[in-house]
Amino acid sequence: MTRPIRVFAYTLLATAFVIFVSYLIPPFRAIWPFFRSLPDALQLGIGAALFGFVLLIVSLIIERLEERDYNEMLSDDETRDFNH
Repeated sequence: MTRPIRVFAYTLLATAFVIFVSYLIPPFRAIWPFFRSLPDALQLGIGAALFGFVLLIVSLIIERLEERDYNEMLSDDETRDFNH
């Protein structure tokens, strides 16, 4: 249960960081008034899609990092077989 909560927290932090950085860059600052002028349903839909995209990317990165150790272990096993 702790792991999904941690992934969710990292996703929220990444989303907040992207929003913060995009607001600091003047050309991107013009996006926010346009986004706020859209109907609420579109704002919610776009926000959910962006959130889902960030969650997907974060989960893929975490999965790849976890598999890295497993792949190294398999690589070590294969090299041992060839050396004997």
